[in-house]
Amino acid sequence: MGGKRVNKYPVAFRHTALERMKNRDSVSALAQELGGHRTVLYNRQRQREAGHSGTPTVARSHPATRWGRMKICLTGRVTLATACLAVIFGMIMMVAGCGGSDSLLPSRYVVHLSVVSQYFGSITQPDSTGEDSTAQGNPKATRAVFFIDSANTQKVTITVDRYATASDAASAYNTALMKSEQVTGFTPISIPAIGQQSFAGTVTQGTETHVGLGALDGVFVFGVTLAGFGATSDNVNNLVALARAQKAAIDAASGQ
Repeated sequence: MGGKRVNKYPVAFRHTALERMKNRDSVSALAQELGGHRTVLYNRQRQREAGHSGTPTVARSHPATRWGRMKICLTGRVTLATACLAVIFGMIMMVAGCGGSDSLLPSRYVVHLSVVSQYFGSITQPDSTGEDSTAQGNPKATRAVFFIDSANTQKVTITVDRYATASDAASAYNTALMKSEQVTGFTPISIPAIGQQSFAGTVTQGTETHVGLGALDGVFVFGVTLAGFGATSDNVNNLVALARAQKAAIDAASGQ
């Protein structure tokens, strides 16, 4: 078979495939038709956009979307906790097709791992951080940070979104609240007030439970979401305590 690589397509063939992607063909269907995987097409597309023709590139998912199928996109394994504040703040925004921002908040706006571990001892390491691509409305700057346990079975997601005005932040918060309440299986949880307004709730799909909390504080909307934790009173109390610590971090970072 002459050592020929079956995944090495002629240049003209690759260009044709990329043009078909532009014409909104189903990428999955197109990949199946061509006898490859859709990630190959995406990689080729990235290469061409970057001005490369032959050097392979590594597909990197945005840190804020790797768990994104979870934050309220409700699809995938961690499918509920990071997509759009959807189970609650950490989970609902994805289901709604969130906007995101063009600026990354400094890391000081989010609590450190040591603070997270204080309330959830099984969480031992940060996993990733980046812009919160699931933020509602039109934030000026955002940050999402993902913390995990050593087995990668439990996760704590913290998102912070800063808006130009308090009115913009309130509108984004109210949209997130409304959409979270529309999620199938969403159960609200009564919590003490955090910031100006706050809400919490839980969603269980199969064997996975997600518990989340969202809060409005001036020009900031922030959320804390748990994945792989039960909605026990202890976990809810620790969630509230962590959210309060997160508010304090925002206040300190913004000079309040």
